[in-house]
Amino acid sequence: MDFKYFFVSPDSGGYVPKELTWRLFDIGHILTLICVAFLIIYMCKKFTLWDLKKQDSFIKKIAVFMLVQEIFKNIVHYLTGVLIYEDIPLHLCRFSIFVTLWYAFKPNKLNKEYLYAFSLPAAVAALLFADWTDFARISFTNIDSTIFHMLLLMVPVLLIYSGKLKPNYKNLNRCIMFMFPLGFIAFRLNKIIGTNFMFLNTPSPGSPLVLLENLFGSPGYIFAGICLILIIWTLMYIPWEIKYKKESEIEQLV
Repeated sequence: MDFKYFFVSPDSGGYVPKELTWRLFDIGHILTLICVAFLIIYMCKKFTLWDLKKQDSFIKKIAVFMLVQEIFKNIVHYLTGVLIYEDIPLHLCRFSIFVTLWYAFKPNKLNKEYLYAFSLPAAVAALLFADWTDFARISFTNIDSTIFHMLLLMVPVLLIYSGKLKPNYKNLNRCIMFMFPLGFIAFRLNKIIGTNFMFLNTPSPGSPLVLLENLFGSPGYIFAGICLILIIWTLMYIPWEIKYKKESEIEQLV
């Protein structure tokens, strides 16, 4: 194992030999995804065995851990000289830390729906189409990003599996309005300091957004991406609406 490049960051100009990096869906990436899926499934089974108080406590612990992890990550980046503007938590996944904390300590319809509509698909996309493949496979960033996105995904999955979260598309418009100011701030900062928050300047490497950029150009890929999100939301919400309708019909029969 070569730990020489453990803290090296290509994002801040560091060089990592190609043979030490990794590719999307190579054997290491696939094994990582399998481990993440296995751990989340295991925790779902365990979570449902706990009483409500212990469940709430566990969600709070995950939320606080994610915040501490984010702070620790930035401290490490500062001490190793690789801290950059992109470390500001304005990417969708990193911003979701604060919404997860909000839900953990003061749950409501808005933050609960956000976890399903935004956190869940964002975490899945990040794990599948990781944008940190230029880092060494054995690196601080690879470990940190994998653990972080696994926890971000775990929270809504635990809530759905236990029945604490019941998705409702009627709450989606409030989530979208909630995200508008963040999108505007990210857009303005991208212009001012040259960042790429929310991937509004360029697509995440290896993601479906790259294909959309090839087809529609820039900024055309953003509007195509919005259409893709609407399709994903449709696929995410239709099964629940069918389920709710069937449950309602059964209740009426009884």
